[in-house]
Amino acid sequence: MRKAFLLVATFIIGMMAIPRASATIHVIEAGPNQTFVFTPDSLTAELGDTIKWVWKAATHTTTSDAGVGGIPAAAVPWDAPLNATDSTFMYVPAVVGEYNYHCTFHVSMGMVGKFVVIAPTSVINVASAPGIKVVPNPAYDEFSLTIGPDASVDLLDITGKLIRHLQAVSGSSTGQHYRTDNISGGMYLLRIKTGGSVFTEKLQVIK
Repeated sequence: MRKAFLLVATFIIGMMAIPRASATIHVIEAGPNQTFVFTPDSLTAELGDTIKWVWKAATHTTTSDAGVGGIPAAAVPWDAPLNATDSTFMYVPAVVGEYNYHCTFHVSMGMVGKFVVIAPTSVINVASAPGIKVVPNPAYDEFSLTIGPDASVDLLDITGKLIRHLQAVSGSSTGQHYRTDNISGGMYLLRIKTGGSVFTEKLQVIK
């Protein structure tokens, strides 16, 4: 009976949802043409898109602003070097709102930028991390993530608001298991922090 309900619910949701074809990677250049600017210095992205900074010259950082008006309260801050050795940095926002950032070395010279993250008009189709899988999905009593024990997992609602931090009930070096029997049915986002990167996965819980 439970299996039949799961299959029917999955089919109905699949028929009703019209997801985005793919997430977008927004490229921001740091210091193009020997300048001290981010180009573009302002853009709008949808939840689940990737923001990618690309080093062009000199030594810079991309660093999220701290305090009120910096980034959304539930968002993960970042501070990454951009130089000849670390030439790119990618960030997948999991919370809607305005994100302000700067170059630590050249903020006094006006090297700042911002991006605004909005929820897609269709069903959210967040960017998945290569190699990370949520099984089963939809989940009833529990689910597993193909991540190591040092990874951190937060449960967010579909707008990106933090609900709680998830603690694995068991696991190994290649997978962690989480309970969902104390989570109400619905669509959620999983914010996964591992290896210095942040990724987002969708999770559907059925009761």
